[in-house]
Amino acid sequence: MKNSHSVQPKGEVFVWFTGMGLAAALAMIAGLLLLVFVNGVSVFWPQRVVQIELREDAPAFHGGRSVTGIIVGQRANATHPDRVELKLFVGNRETYGASFAFFDVSHIASTSQPAEVLFAERMEWGSGLLFPQRIVFCRWHSGPGY
Repeated sequence: MKNSHSVQPKGEVFVWFTGMGLAAALAMIAGLLLLVFVNGVSVFWPQRVVQIELREDAPAFHGGRSVTGIIVGQRANATHPDRVELKLFVGNRETYGASFAFFDVSHIASTSQPAEVLFAERMEWGSGLLFPQRIVFCRWHSGPGY
């Protein structure tokens, strides 16, 4: 006859599984909070706006040799896999017809970071990169004498 009293209690395995489940849940919650924190903090540090000057032998971008935008990625050229293209957020969809453009790295003569560029989120046509000519502050007054 077998002894029904074992050294290990019957429910101990389930206690360990519960502890592992709790540890996994806490790790997932911490990871989710970290993800929210990293993506949320990036809102307060906007990406750099660059101005790219294209070489003379490069195709012009909407009739010009200069384009302003935010570099958001890069990829291999579809027709020449040995070349790299930069994906640039150019904004101003009403002017260019698209918010993004690709530029072959070999066509870029120089890059700079202009300080006078204004990034504006607009209600229509999406975000825009603007060079303000002047900023006018209006004061609304009511009553006599104004």
